[in-house]
Amino acid sequence: MIRRSQIHINQIFYSDATFLALDPAFIPLDNTSNERPDWSEYWPISRFFAIGSFSEDDYYGFFSPKFAIKTKLSGESVFNFIEQQKSESDLFAFSPYFDGNAFFINIFEQGSFNYPGLNETFKA
Repeated sequence: MIRRSQIHINQIFYSDATFLALDPAFIPLDNTSNERPDWSEYWPISRFFAIGSFSEDDYYGFFSPKFAIKTKLSGESVFNFIEQQKSESDLFAFSPYFDGNAFFINIFEQGSFNYPGLNETFKA
């Protein structure tokens, strides 16, 4: 039996206003309780992986509620792009900030640059 990989893209929301702005193609990911404000968007992503079960063949994504504003992309266009390219790629990155992606070695270095003290949180 051949299993096709599935695409699971979550969009984080913090309030009723950000919930209403979510793209309907994405899965809402609730961060209204904001239990770890020092972790920003990393907190709901971390919780997602801590409590879920996953398939190595599937694609998982996490977007800000401002994704469409920042990238000018719709959820439908993201899914279409991934579907067309997934046989050739293990990872997809959607960012309007190419310079930020190219400048830093990894997301931890980029996060630490933009959020002083974040390295201590990562280490903890």
